[in-house]
Amino acid sequence: MNFNRVKMMAATMVVLMAGAMAMGQTVTPVAYGYGHGRGHGMRGGSMIGFMIHRLDLTDAQRAQIKQIMSQERPAMKPMMQQMAQSRQQMLQLELSGTFDEAAARNLATQQSQTMADMIVQRAKVESQVIAVLTPDQKTKLNQMITAHEQRMQQRMQQRQSQQAPPADTQNQ
Repeated sequence: MNFNRVKMMAATMVVLMAGAMAMGQTVTPVAYGYGHGRGHGMRGGSMIGFMIHRLDLTDAQRAQIKQIMSQERPAMKPMMQQMAQSRQQMLQLELSGTFDEAAARNLATQQSQTMADMIVQRAKVESQVIAVLTPDQKTKLNQMITAHEQRMQQRMQQRQSQQAPPADTQNQ
């Protein structure tokens, strides 16, 4: 996966969860399209508190982030509902017993457009939230993202080495 894309996805998760924490709400990763309801944050724990604690947001910053999130929530809600409805329609299509490729492609196209709209909206919110941070907080966030990316790359390398086929022992 492209390194910059991974970095942006990590920043997205951090900023949105930080905003949610600033609003005093409990948020699961699923609420923002992360995961599938299995665990919250890193290793099943809450990543929100960890990131907020590490960024040391002021009360004023928390209030600003809360305002940004509450202003943007109405724009995200219909998109989230559309994605859920589209997933339900795809499931019904799959379970119908007869596969209709044209209908499946139509649903997939709708989902991709909705997802694109959600990504753009999320980027807009992230930009607004990051603008609230001080230069030091931005540097700290960037360092946390870089460290997270390095850990993810190490895990991917470990998994790849574990999945490598055993050495050929037939030539002995």
